[in-house]
Amino acid sequence: MRGAYFVLKVQQSENCARAKKLNIMKSTILTTLLIKLSLGLIYLTAGFSKLSPDYLGNIIGPVDLGKIYESSTIDVLLTLVAVYQILGGALILSQRYSVIGLILVFPLALGTLIFTIIAGFAATPIINLCILLLLICALLQEKKTVKQIIKLNFKSITSSITFQNFPNKFLSNIALALTILTTCLTFLSNPILNILLTFSLLIFTINLFQVKNYLLIDKIILILFFIIGLIIINGILLNQIIPKVFYSVFALIPLGILLYLIRLFIGYFQKKQ
Repeated sequence: MRGAYFVLKVQQSENCARAKKLNIMKSTILTTLLIKLSLGLIYLTAGFSKLSPDYLGNIIGPVDLGKIYESSTIDVLLTLVAVYQILGGALILSQRYSVIGLILVFPLALGTLIFTIIAGFAATPIINLCILLLLICALLQEKKTVKQIIKLNFKSITSSITFQNFPNKFLSNIALALTILTTCLTFLSNPILNILLTFSLLIFTINLFQVKNYLLIDKIILILFFIIGLIIINGILLNQIIPKVFYSVFALIPLGILLYLIRLFIGYFQKKQ
C-alpha cells in the first residue's frame, strides 16, 4: 500500500510540474499582443510626429502633407487625423481598452490605404495594406466583443481577451492620462514632450507585465519593444547626439522578429512534451 501511495504521489508531482511547465502564454495570444503593440506604436508616433515634427519621431507616415500640397485645409485635417491616431494608438497600447482602439483606427487604416493608392505614393500602399491586414487579424481575435461594441453594447468590452488578461486599470489609465497631457502640450514644441511621451511608453510597457505566464524570451521581446519605441519617439533628438542612431531600429526590428520565431518553436516543442 505504501509503495502504491508513493508511486501515486510521484505521478501527481510529475503531472503538476508538467502542467506548470506548460502554463505559458499561448502563441496565438502572444502573436496578437505583439501585433497590437506594433499597431499602437505606429499610430501613436504617427500622430505625435504630425503635431510636433521637430521633436517627436515616427517610423511610418509623412508629417508635412500640408507643405507638399500648400493647403491650410490639409493642415487642419492632418491635425484632426493626428489626434485621432494618438487616441487610437494609446487605447491599443493600453491593452485593457485595445478593442476600442482597434475599432477606431480601422476606418482610418482603410481610408489611408485608399488615399495612398489614389495619390500614387509608390510602395506606401503596400505598407498600409500590411497594417490593415494586421489590424484585421487583431480584430478577428476579439470578434465576439467587436460585434457587441458595433451594436453599441460597450459593457461587452469586459469580455474581451485583453481586458481579462490585464485587469488592473491603474497603469493603463495613468499611461492614457499622460498621453492626453502630452497631446495637449504639443504646442510647446520642446523636449518636455519627449520626456512625457517616454514615460507614457514606459508605463504602457510595465503594464504588460501584469501577465504572469510569460517565458523569459517573452519578457526580452517586450523589453525590446520598449527600446524600439524609445528610439522612435526620441529619434530626432538622438540623431543630434549620435548621427543616424535612429537607423538602429531597422536592425532591432528583425532581431525582435527572430526572437518571436524562436519563441514559436519553444512553445511548439513544450506543447508536444
